[in-house]
Amino acid sequence: EFIFRDKVSEIEFEILYKELSILSKELKTKSEYEETIPAPVRLEWLMALLFAKQYGHKFVKPSMRLNSDGTPKSFAGAGKADIIFEDFKHMYILEATMISSSKQQENSETTSVSAHLKKCSVNGKFNGALLVAPKIHNRVAEYYQFVFIKDKSFMVLVSIKLFSLIVKENKTIDSFTENFKD
Repeated sequence: EFIFRDKVSEIEFEILYKELSILSKELKTKSEYEETIPAPVRLEWLMALLFAKQYGHKFVKPSMRLNSDGTPKSFAGAGKADIIFEDFKHMYILEATMISSSKQQENSETTSVSAHLKKCSVNGKFNGALLVAPKIHNRVAEYYQFVFIKDKSFMVLVSIKLFSLIVKENKTIDSFTENFKD
């Protein structure tokens, strides 16, 4: 927790935004971390840092293991939510994937995300889950819509680019939530 907090304090928001823009392929330049951190792990790490930088490190709990310099050793373990954000009014699960194939996304990122949300939901708070991926496929979006209607679980899929932009434009978690609901 201390290592994560220190990394959040040390790294600039614009660096995080730039690195996520590189992963989304919006920015055609080489990542500072490309040689040492694989893209899937980097996405999870950068999302946690960006969310913590914008909305407070004490509310963000990444499940990944970190090195002493704050860089990630590996992603979140199997069966765990990648990142949990919880403050006094909100609880979010943030799931990161670099999977872009529709079949793989459907098989790997549907039921696990809804299971994480059910397991982590907190009564009396806004509970939501975001799946962040390079590309969103219709069949996966349809599953999320089905779960939303069936379980009243607020689950949304967003591209890396849109996730970064929404966090950048919404300075508070309340405004992020309103944007998320829209």
